[in-house]
Amino acid sequence: MEPKISAEELLAQYAKGERNFEGIDLEEADLFEADLREINLKGSNLTQVYLPYANLSQASLQAAQFQQAQLGDAQLYNVNLSGAMLRGAIFPELISVMLICGVLTCQVPICRVQTCLRPI
Repeated sequence: MEPKISAEELLAQYAKGERNFEGIDLEEADLFEADLREINLKGSNLTQVYLPYANLSQASLQAAQFQQAQLGDAQLYNVNLSGAMLRGAIFPELISVMLICGVLTCQVPICRVQTCLRPI
């Protein structure tokens, strides 16, 4: 079982320079506008996390659980989502279009398109 951590605790540790949060439980955390560049959330539970306008550039998100997560207008440059569970996640418009067209292949080699799409 992943250790539960609050959004406030994550942000405080991140501000002190910590970047490795592999395998943590952030379910339902509010991380609106959080700057989390280069964070490692590999294998973490991010179910129903609220991340609009967050910066997750260069984040390691492999095998993370993103079911029903809100990622609208989040910055997802050079993120690794391989093996991530994305069912019902709401992505920025460009990412959604790229997933629909099947052109988002680098860094998302295992993503199954049918589980990534949100209804349009």
